[in-house]
Amino acid sequence: LDAGVRARVRAAERVAFARVCALAIERGAHALVIAGDLFEQEHVTADTVAFITRQLGRVRCPVLITAGNHDPASAASPYRVAGWPTNVVLALESRPTTVDLGEAILVGLGYSGKDLSPSVLQRLPGRGTETRPRLLVVHGVDLDSASSEFKWGGLGLRAADLDGLGFDHALLGHVHAGGSGGRMSWPGSPVPLDPGETAGQHGALWV
Repeated sequence: LDAGVRARVRAAERVAFARVCALAIERGAHALVIAGDLFEQEHVTADTVAFITRQLGRVRCPVLITAGNHDPASAASPYRVAGWPTNVVLALESRPTTVDLGEAILVGLGYSGKDLSPSVLQRLPGRGTETRPRLLVVHGVDLDSASSEFKWGGLGLRAADLDGLGFDHALLGHVHAGGSGGRMSWPGSPVPLDPGETAGQHGALWV
């Protein structure tokens, strides 16, 4: 993309991100979830990080962010070095990060590198005697809905995985066109990131 198009996409992304935060406030969300690739680590600027943290600081509910394959939690990542608002919980490792919302429980997994092995699922806590809804938050792909030719190095999930792990639903990232299935949902990128992505859903999901 040329510089002018990139600038317009960045501006649209900022407007969309601010609107998502505003909706969380207006609707009284119990939590705001971002399942990875909040930024492109190689290209993120201090101004972008300041904008993100400022917007999230406006939100009055907990915010759970899981690192993805494009924004893995390396030592130099803004996730590690920036000042994040106190309502933000960062899931930066393959070990689970839990947020108790009272009525439901969020469990997040993060990428510390470009890949995330399926073996991380075995480290997740079981449901035990817990009766409240449990939602898994991770940068991943719903393999039940993906093409059989779809290949990537990150985490893939099936509904059977959620059953075996005791999760009611998974909130995912990665795929730029949003989708909502019976057991897994993902919002897609807030706006189309290039002309080839104008089809499909883009925005946020209200769960």
